[in-house]
Amino acid sequence: MKNVKITCVSENTSSFLRSRFLATHGQSLLLEVDSKKYLFDVSAIYEGFTYNLNSLGLKLADIPTIILSHNHLDHSGALFKLVYEFTNQNLLLPPDMHKINEKGYDLSYRKEDKEKAIQKLIDYKNTTIITNGKKLDENVYTTGSLDSIDKQWPDKEQSLVIPIEGKGLVILVGCSHPTIPVIVENAKKVTGVEKIYGIIGGLHYARMEKEELLKNIEYLKSLNLEFIVPSHCTGFNATILMKEILGEKVRYSSIGGQFGSGNSVEIFPNLKFNLS
Repeated sequence: MKNVKITCVSENTSSFLRSRFLATHGQSLLLEVDSKKYLFDVSAIYEGFTYNLNSLGLKLADIPTIILSHNHLDHSGALFKLVYEFTNQNLLLPPDMHKINEKGYDLSYRKEDKEKAIQKLIDYKNTTIITNGKKLDENVYTTGSLDSIDKQWPDKEQSLVIPIEGKGLVILVGCSHPTIPVIVENAKKVTGVEKIYGIIGGLHYARMEKEELLKNIEYLKSLNLEFIVPSHCTGFNATILMKEILGEKVRYSSIGGQFGSGNSVEIFPNLKFNLS
C-alpha cells in the first residue's frame, strides 16, 4: 500500500489547537504519496500561504508539482508572486487560467502585476494545460477540467483523485462548481474504481437554500463515505447540517489538519474534539 498524506496548508478556518497557522480566504492542500509531493491550489494571499507552508517546515522548492483546480483568486491568487519563485516545478492548469475570475474579490494585486504574472504562468516552460481526465502519476489522477453549472462562476474546474488500496477513492475538490455528483462520476470513470472513500475540500454549499442543501446531503449519504471534510466555500450552516445528518463521518477542516493512509496518520485527528 502506498502511504498517502493530505495536509491543509490554507483555509478559511484555523483551529485554536493549531494557532501557529494563519486563516485566509481560499484553499490549498498538500498531497504526499510516499516521497512525492503535490500542491493542490495556493489560496488567495501569498503572505498567508507562504507563512503556513513555512510553519509546516516546507518551502516551495520542496514541492515539484503544483496543480490549480480553477482560476478563481481564492485558489490561485498567491500564484501572482509564487510564479517568480519557481525553479523547475511542473504546473498543471485548467484551460481558462489566462482569464482570472476576480468577481467577488477585493485583493491588493495591481492589474498590470496580474497580467504580467498570468503571462509568465502561460509562458512557463513546465506548464501543462489539463482538459481531459487522466492519470497524472502512478497514484494520482485528475478528473479533467469540467464545466461549471454556476452561471455566476462559469469557469472550468479540475479535481484530484487518489485511489486508496482496499478502501476506494479520496477526492480533493476546489470549489465543486461542476457539482459533487458530476465530479464523483468523472472520478469513477477516470480510475475505474466505484467506491468513494472520502471527499476533502470546498463543496460550494454556502448560499444554497435548505431544501436544495438537504438533497445534496442525501446524495453524499448515498455514497456511503467513510469521511468527508467540508471546507472553504461549504459554509458554516451547511457544515453543521451535514454533521447533524452524517454524524461522525463529517470532520471539521482547519489548517494543519491531516488525512493519511498507510503507517500512522489518522483522518484530521484534531477534528475529533467536540467544539460545541
